[in-house]
Amino acid sequence: MSKMSVRSACVRKVLVTGAGGFVGSQVALGLAQAGYEVVVTDQAFDAATRARLSDLRRVEAPLPTALAQLSDLEPFAVIHGAALTAGPAEAGLSFAAHVRVNVDLLTGCLDWARSQGAGRFFFLSSTGVFGPQDGSDRVTELSPATGDGPYASAKRAGEIVTKGAAEPGFSTLSLRLGNLFGLHEVPRPSRPFVSRLMQMVREANAGTIRLTSPQARREWTWLPDIGRAAVALLNEFPSAQTPILHCGNTVAWSDFELAQAVAGFFPDARIEMDAAYAPAATKAPMGSAVSSVLSDFAWTPLARGLADLFSERAAA
Repeated sequence: MSKMSVRSACVRKVLVTGAGGFVGSQVALGLAQAGYEVVVTDQAFDAATRARLSDLRRVEAPLPTALAQLSDLEPFAVIHGAALTAGPAEAGLSFAAHVRVNVDLLTGCLDWARSQGAGRFFFLSSTGVFGPQDGSDRVTELSPATGDGPYASAKRAGEIVTKGAAEPGFSTLSLRLGNLFGLHEVPRPSRPFVSRLMQMVREANAGTIRLTSPQARREWTWLPDIGRAAVALLNEFPSAQTPILHCGNTVAWSDFELAQAVAGFFPDARIEMDAAYAPAATKAPMGSAVSSVLSDFAWTPLARGLADLFSERAAA
């Protein structure tokens, strides 16, 4: 048995980059709860996230600096979630600089992971690689992805780069995440927006949910499920013939159905159709055309996830 396979079987260390964010922090907690020794990095952790990850080894620094500080980690796997999702205008960058930031973060982490002997590497991509014209009823791993703009282009390029970095002993996978919701979703400098679902929660709390595209259909995944899915995939990694995998609940709800579900937790909330704006074009919901350990995964139904969300918000 090789040195790397012995290390993978015994140590089971996992590095999660971008763990100060909404998604990365939950992935890290899911792995830790499953018994992995998790190390997390981010350029900055806010106080709430630092407290939630207090039992984990944290390195708070720009990613190249953090990786240099972890030169003796020798992880079993790396989950790369570090990314700049704020648009170029919000970040004060040109389109070219925005693309470079995200691609540089990925390529540097891939190189570091391979040099450390990691056997598995996840790149957290997004169904943001798709445009409204892609797919019909669903977008799957087989659907052409034509999303443009700096963020979508960097994710599309990242999927190609991640696949190209794979070699014997170093398996890579791009995980496309769709619409997510969970307790700790707040704006951050690198992600200054919240999901449409959380926008509806805020609007319902203020009294009125306004809809511009009531028939738009989206899939919604309860964020803790992504951590459980990452554990399942680490335990049963897809073959090299699966370079990209859609990861999330594929049950789609219209925005109107979602608004009704959210409003049910606010007795005085109303739903209004906002005629001031033309309905925005939205991409098709996520589906999957690839067989994997996620094919029979028990995704949390949206109604239950919403109940858990409001229960946890009340207890916080």
